[in-house]
Amino acid sequence: MAKTKSSKANGAAPPVPNKHIHSRLSYLHQAATHLAVARNRRSTPINRIVRDPSTAPAGLPKSKSTDTQNASEASRLLGHLRGVSRKSQIRLAPEMKHSICKRCDSLLVPGRTSTELVVNYSKNGQKPWADVFEIRCVKCGTIKRFPVGITTKEGRGKGRSSSSGAVKQDGDFAQGSISAT
Repeated sequence: MAKTKSSKANGAAPPVPNKHIHSRLSYLHQAATHLAVARNRRSTPINRIVRDPSTAPAGLPKSKSTDTQNASEASRLLGHLRGVSRKSQIRLAPEMKHSICKRCDSLLVPGRTSTELVVNYSKNGQKPWADVFEIRCVKCGTIKRFPVGITTKEGRGKGRSSSSGAVKQDGDFAQGSISAT
């Protein structure tokens, strides 16, 4: 059956194009977040068990811990997320972009995989509008910088609006120009 047009009249949101790609991106981010945040829940980690190297299975890595494996899997998933979003030309939300390292594709978890700091590089910190929020990736050392506390003037950066004074005056002028002679 076909959808009726009454669903639009009921105030329902229009369907999202490429919904399957959005859901895939969401899944990749959730899975990477789960792997990056999850810790080894065993009482005795695998890397602390004393084993004879000759009896260990061939496919089992001998030197990596579970946390390192989870971090590398999370980075791999975030690399896929970035690739899928680029290939499908879908923009990631700013919150999602800010939580991913642009160099090594690791998830930036405050206090765990990243350090956060507000700095002011102006001379003796004299300019309060020069505060910058820095996020440093622990894995590769990349620093992401975001301005903090900037207030823009009302008319700047927004472009022309339909309620600007010039449009209003032109409208009044057009009505006033037609007069009886």
